[in-house]
Amino acid sequence: MREPLRRGLEGGSGGGHNAASAAGEERSARGGRMVELIGLGLATLDHLMQVESFAQPVGQTKVKGFDIQGGGLTATALVAAARLGLSTELWGVAGTDRLGDWIVAGLEAEGVGLRGFRRREGMEGPLVLVFVDGETGERRFQLARWLRDADPYPLELERLDGAKCLLVDGMFPRAAVEAARYARSRGIPVVADLGGVEGKQRELVSLVDYLVTNEDCARRVAGPRRVGPAGPDDPDTACSRACTLMLGMGPRVVVATLGGRGSVYGEGESISRQPAFPVSVVDTTGAGDCFHGAFCVGVVRGWGLGETVRFASAAAAIKCQRLGGRAGLPRMMEVEAFLRERGV
Repeated sequence: MREPLRRGLEGGSGGGHNAASAAGEERSARGGRMVELIGLGLATLDHLMQVESFAQPVGQTKVKGFDIQGGGLTATALVAAARLGLSTELWGVAGTDRLGDWIVAGLEAEGVGLRGFRRREGMEGPLVLVFVDGETGERRFQLARWLRDADPYPLELERLDGAKCLLVDGMFPRAAVEAARYARSRGIPVVADLGGVEGKQRELVSLVDYLVTNEDCARRVAGPRRVGPAGPDDPDTACSRACTLMLGMGPRVVVATLGGRGSVYGEGESISRQPAFPVSVVDTTGAGDCFHGAFCVGVVRGWGLGETVRFASAAAAIKCQRLGGRAGLPRMMEVEAFLRERGV
């Protein structure tokens, strides 16, 4: 087994953008550690409510749990990567209200750098309401306070020069394309967390090295189910076919996460499958984000693709055993013990 990796920067307390920047720069200077992973994308505050069952009528189902945690695709992925040992920095945007303060404070507490994180006057949150099914762990989202036309500009692209990986989601397409193009020109690997490869995202797809998407996207790319002598192809076969098609769009590696069925991933002409690790699921919120953050750890550390996908799958499985996208994010020793217990 690998030795547990040293955790990233130690967190501070809440505050606005200027305080976050100063704190991050002070820690960087004191520790002498370059930022390894920069993420550009969404940060939110999640209000989570776990109910007994979605099958019961509204007003009749009991509330089993409630919590308030930081959320957002890239923000949660960076927290996951920080807990697993990487030094991280988020480029994104939030309001100057109390919700924005809580978003910043949560990220600072996890040691995520915020030099590229912008605060916008008149903007609230973003705030997301998350309803979790107590029987299955599945969730539904309601956007309560959103970004509207906010963007993360100005981008300090030169900060990518010392990084080892860039992670982007689809929230800010124009900025993501600019950052991905800059990173690629300097040989910095780009990982993308995208729920679609159509429209505005198509240019971004052509600029990433590792495309990690979900089953819904893969099924759209695969098109109608094919029918052979043995009948229609199964969903995993369709998603494998989608991986091959998406590899033709430019990425070197494509991964499609399939929830409880694991994932399929492709590189070159090879398509492989990673089964999910069985666990008692409490909440799947943030499982994909955890996967993306852990995947970036493998990219930065130079692990093989199979090892990286297996590691990310284990981290995501551990996260699913607790309510919320942040609370269950594991540390390196937890993932290593989890894999060791399963003989991996």
